[in-house]
Amino acid sequence: MSAKNQGRIVIQNNLINGTGLAPNPSPVPPPLPEVCSKLYVTNRGSNSVSVIDTATGQVIETFDLDNYPELIYVNNDLNQVVVSVRYGPQLLVIDSETDQIIRSVTLNLTSVDGVVYNSSNNSYYVASYFDNQILVVDATTYMVTGVIENITRPYELIIDPVTNDIYAPNVFSNSISVIRNTEVIQQIEIEGSIFRIAFNPETRLAYVTISGRGVGVINTSTNTFETIIDTAGGVEAIDVNPITNRIYATKPQQLIVIDGDTNTVERVIDYSGVSYQAIAINFIDHIAYVIDSRNNTVLTIDLASYEVLRTTEVGSGPIDLGLYYYSC
Repeated sequence: MSAKNQGRIVIQNNLINGTGLAPNPSPVPPPLPEVCSKLYVTNRGSNSVSVIDTATGQVIETFDLDNYPELIYVNNDLNQVVVSVRYGPQLLVIDSETDQIIRSVTLNLTSVDGVVYNSSNNSYYVASYFDNQILVVDATTYMVTGVIENITRPYELIIDPVTNDIYAPNVFSNSISVIRNTEVIQQIEIEGSIFRIAFNPETRLAYVTISGRGVGVINTSTNTFETIIDTAGGVEAIDVNPITNRIYATKPQQLIVIDGDTNTVERVIDYSGVSYQAIAINFIDHIAYVIDSRNNTVLTIDLASYEVLRTTEVGSGPIDLGLYYYSC
């Protein structure tokens, strides 16, 4: 017997000790709470934001705006949905629990584009494509606390929650800027012109759309460009299911499924009569929500059968969408 295992020996044998006390039953874990979701859609043509109950596919709220809504950012930390009003230029902050507009913030920019939240400093990072800069905005006071320059055409942003570093594709400039607090700490060179970006927090891999080529893979743990996944031409938008490690990219009439383990295209599904744009993945229900800009609708697609389950009409010119999860 090793030193660390020495001690009183107890023989658990009913023939010697008798039946003794019945063992305590294993505790039954409480049931997991049911999760519901809402989808927020920006409509550029009608200057509005549609809110969809994903359980019914019905539009339950419409926000009419004075200007051009662009991108949606869902902040689960603060239970907020942030809409970039591109030529406002404004940030529109919606309480995602009550669906009430709680703040409209005008910024001294030519355009307001992608937004991401950094919980380590309680700040929103706001990209301006036409000003070639990113503003740091305090999420409590909504005052500008920093300006990040030396960025080329930033549009969409992501954050790695492990490091709290921000990743900003330099659109049409073949690189991604890595931002820590208010400093650009690195440029990651990419083989091609990039635009949209998505992130898998489980693998710490970022995926970017590369014009005319496919999907680029960036490892944020090493800040290195790894490979390009050939999708037989460029894709419009991209999102990730971190549970299955599948990446979903859209072309105007196609949904492309990529295996994140092998970096290969697993399946291409053709859909006629549509023009796909943005995509959001519900990783709990394994559903894809895809904007069809031709028909001003959002399609609900089952990711097991790839059947279109539902079509929801929204405003004109839908461009982006974001998914908010909440307890039912």
